[in-house]
Amino acid sequence: MQDGGIAACAKHFPGDGLDYRDQHRVTTTNSLSVEEWKRLSGRVFREMIEDGVYTIMAGHINFPAYQKELLDGFPPPATLSRELITDLLKGELGFEGVVVTDALGMGGFLGYYEDDCQALIECFRAGCDMMLWPKKGYFEAMKAAVESGYIPMERLDDAVNRILALKEKLGLFQSDNAPVILSDEEKAYVRDVARRVGEKSITLLRDTAGNFPLTPERCPKIAVVAASHWPAAYAEAELLCEELRARGFDVDYYDRPTVFAKNRAVSCAKMDSYDRIIYAIFSRVFRPSGPEDFYGEECAKIKVALSHAVDKTIAVSFGSPYYMDEYFARGKTCVNAYSFVSASVKAFVRAACGETEFTGTSPVNIIRPYFKV
Repeated sequence: MQDGGIAACAKHFPGDGLDYRDQHRVTTTNSLSVEEWKRLSGRVFREMIEDGVYTIMAGHINFPAYQKELLDGFPPPATLSRELITDLLKGELGFEGVVVTDALGMGGFLGYYEDDCQALIECFRAGCDMMLWPKKGYFEAMKAAVESGYIPMERLDDAVNRILALKEKLGLFQSDNAPVILSDEEKAYVRDVARRVGEKSITLLRDTAGNFPLTPERCPKIAVVAASHWPAAYAEAELLCEELRARGFDVDYYDRPTVFAKNRAVSCAKMDSYDRIIYAIFSRVFRPSGPEDFYGEECAKIKVALSHAVDKTIAVSFGSPYYMDEYFARGKTCVNAYSFVSASVKAFVRAACGETEFTGTSPVNIIRPYFKV
C-alpha cells in the first residue's frame, strides 16, 4: 500500500480477537498476560513497526495485564490510556508514526467522561495523534485545553510533527500532487481482482444431494429465498436472481416475510412447485448494529429449509461462515461465499452452474465429524 502512495494502518492496538463482544457497543479486552502479549499480539505490531507501517489505529480495547491506571474502577480502552499509547506503543515498541483512533462515537469509547469533548481531550493527552470523527465542539475544547496548559505543548508538537512527517512521506506538500484518477485499464484490473477473489473464496461445504451443477435442463424452476437484517443486502439478492435468469432459469424471488415463513402447509406446497430452492443468507458485521443471529420472521423462514424439500434445498451464506452450522446443520447442500459484494454473488452463480470450480477452503472449523464432504 505504501509503495503505492497510500498510508497503511495496522489495527486495532493492543490487539483484537480475544473477546467476542463488539467495540461499537462496549470496551473489549485483550486478555493475554504481558508475556503472552509480547509473543502474540505484540509481535504483530512490533513487526509492523519494524516494516515501517505509517499509522497504527488505537482500538477501544483494554489490556488489564499491562494497565495499572483505572477509570471508575475499569481499565480504560487504549484510546484513553497513556500507559498503552505513550508508554507501550510509542515508548517500548518505539512507534514513530501516527496513532489514529478508532471511531470516537463507538460505545467502547463513550461513557468514561460525562463531557464527550473532555473524553476527546483525554484521548489526545493519552497519546493519540489523529482523531476519527470527533464531536464538533472538539476544536474549541482542544484550543482551550492547549491555551490553559492542560495539554502540554510537547504533546501537541509530537502529534503535529508526526502528522506533518506522514504528509511529507505521501508527497502531499509537492506542488504537482494531483488526485488519483484510475484509468480504464486500472478499473478493469480492479474488477478482475474482485472476480478472482470471489471465485477463489467460494467454499462448497457439502453437496451430498448432488444439486450442483445447476442447469436449466435439470432444474428449470428455482426459488430464491433471501434473509438479512440489512435492507441494502436485498439488492444483491435481486442480482443473484438476475444472474440465474440470464442463464435460462425461471426464478421466483421471495424477500422478508413470505409464505415460506408463515403457514407450513402453504409453504410446503409452494416448495414442491420448484426444482431447486436457494436460501441466500446475507449479513454484514455491525450493519445494522446488533447481534448477527437471525430471529423472528427471518429465523422462521430459515427454519423451513430443514423441514421440507431438504434434498433440493441449497443454502448459501453471503456473510458469516458460521451460519451453515447454526441454521443448516442438516442441510445437504451448503456453500459459504463470505461476502455479499456483487463479485461474490456472481462468483457463487458461476460455481453453482459449473462454469468455475469450487476451490475455497473454510477458514474456520464448522464441519461436524458426522458429515460427509
